[in-house]
Amino acid sequence: ELTADPSLLASGIIIESNLDTKKGITASAIIKNGTLKRGQFAVCGGSISPLRIVENFLGKPINEATFSSPIRIIGWDVPPTVGEAFVCVEDKKEAIAIATQNAEVAKALETAPAKDDVNKEIIPLIIKTDTSGSLDALIYEIAKLENDRIVPKIVMASLGPVTENDIRVAGGNDNAIVIGFHTKIDPQAESLALRLGISFQMFDIIYKLTEWLEVAL
Repeated sequence: ELTADPSLLASGIIIESNLDTKKGITASAIIKNGTLKRGQFAVCGGSISPLRIVENFLGKPINEATFSSPIRIIGWDVPPTVGEAFVCVEDKKEAIAIATQNAEVAKALETAPAKDDVNKEIIPLIIKTDTSGSLDALIYEIAKLENDRIVPKIVMASLGPVTENDIRVAGGNDNAIVIGFHTKIDPQAESLALRLGISFQMFDIIYKLTEWLEVAL
């Protein structure tokens, strides 16, 4: 008995996102309500994408899509989070306003002190992966490693190779660890990490990553 209104601006759910070396940041999504049209803007959390390039499930460019349609949106500024809702708006100004508000809410939640962590050692982690699905899996596995003395806290997580900026972020956090999964580390980033004494490790198998990290923690 599901119903929807094609006259509304589209909204839906992000089901996958990744960094395409040729196209940029792309996200697959399902429209749950309304109609999406080229020329609009999509917003998911703090992520924005102009709807210039939209593809159907066959990878063919389309000008609009409506509810129940699987689509691919290309051109996000940062990877949207899998499982989060997206909405479409008519202009960039409104998109920026919504994304800014979402980011402020997320930051407030992230920086709120956890009562149970007061007497624990917090180990900052910088995570880089190939897809958002891998990122979600890692976040889930890393959460299991918390114990009565140590809390592994992800201070930054994104898609793509480990860069110099990631190493600089690690350098600004005591005892930080940089981890790459199904991705690479830039030569300049590796050189900087060695100079600063930043611990980093690259993995292709998730259980080996968690085993190594458990020992490192």
